[in-house]
Amino acid sequence: MLSIWPLYKYIVFVPVVRSQTSLDPQCIPPPKVLRWDLPLLSSEVVINYSTDAAVARRRGTPPVFVWPADAGAMHRRVFEAFVWLVIGTLFTYRLSVRKKAPGGRRLLTCLPAMLACTFLPIWSWNGWETLTSKLLVLTIWGWWSNFKLLAFSCGRGPLDPRKGAAAFVATLWLPVNVEDAETTSGNSTRKRRISELKKPISANELWKNGAVKVVSLYTLLYLVEHGYLSGHVTLVAYVLMLYAFLGAVLDIVALAAVYVGGLEVLPHFNQPYLSYSLADFWGRRWNMMTANLLKAVVYSPIVEGSFVRTLPLKRNGSPARMAMAVCATFVVSGIMHEIVYVSAAGHTDFEWFLFFTAQGPLLLLEKAMQSSAKNGRTEWNKWFQTLVAQCILLSLGIKLFVRPAVRDGLVEQVQQDIMSGLHIRGAGS
Repeated sequence: MLSIWPLYKYIVFVPVVRSQTSLDPQCIPPPKVLRWDLPLLSSEVVINYSTDAAVARRRGTPPVFVWPADAGAMHRRVFEAFVWLVIGTLFTYRLSVRKKAPGGRRLLTCLPAMLACTFLPIWSWNGWETLTSKLLVLTIWGWWSNFKLLAFSCGRGPLDPRKGAAAFVATLWLPVNVEDAETTSGNSTRKRRISELKKPISANELWKNGAVKVVSLYTLLYLVEHGYLSGHVTLVAYVLMLYAFLGAVLDIVALAAVYVGGLEVLPHFNQPYLSYSLADFWGRRWNMMTANLLKAVVYSPIVEGSFVRTLPLKRNGSPARMAMAVCATFVVSGIMHEIVYVSAAGHTDFEWFLFFTAQGPLLLLEKAMQSSAKNGRTEWNKWFQTLVAQCILLSLGIKLFVRPAVRDGLVEQVQQDIMSGLHIRGAGS
């Protein structure tokens, strides 16, 4: 556990080796073997390359680093990482039930679980067989769980140790959208934020939504794999597949949280295709669990002028402070998405970071235009606003989010993983 840093340095800062081959599939060189002298691992690292002539600007599949160990050793890594996660989480829960006030002391109590959540994707990375499972582990525990702990340390977020150990662990480990338990500094009385969706989603609704998204994902994968879609239509299909895949995974996990953990969960998505503005899309419709975590960790501390929540609560700050909070929120979101991209591709052109960072200024511009139209007593048709918002999101998303993932082979790998899970045969099989 104390030797995490050398391994982390190896994984994150390892030099990127790019393929110098042409796009001709016949020119694939044999695997190269490099020897690394590491504090923890001194062994041969096999780097495999592959190319794809169908991608116009492919720079070579990202290097895959494989430690010379059998499957049993890799599975032991996963087991060891989860053992440390259990120990760190229970230790944090045990310390947090002593009602430490939000701030530095509570942050110290969260450190065991934060270290365990960070350690899990790093140590067990090669123990997962598919890229999809690796990225899910990195996102769920490396990002979301750590943000829940950060929010809890400053008196925000969904974690509440007074609900019991099972609810605390389920809320921390699972990617569920739980109502915010606003624990205030120096006050043991819990105040709950009224959800914009008013009520938790039922298990029957989760079953229905999950089934619809699984069927949609299956249909889109089949159409794309068998060549029924092409060109820009395929790129739009990838966006819809992302929505269907994330929605299905999160709904299935939410079902487990409802039945096993007894949690009351809120919807993760709220018909994002009906968003009439960028603010409506990011704030009330798309991946609301992540939106709430970013609000608790980045937006609210800037607006309130304090990392730790204080009374009375400041719901609105100055316009300058709110504008800075909006931009900072999307910058942090871009950084976290970029970490996920680099972990999968092995390199980056910062396109995912640019996509999310650009949303902040666009939101401010949108708000200014709406205020100007309101002062001028001009009302825009809501369907027209929806069309404009969807066009902006799709155009930027395809150019800066989807195309890089297609170019570097990430979409293809994830698509193959999902097809294997859904037992969809490829066009040539």
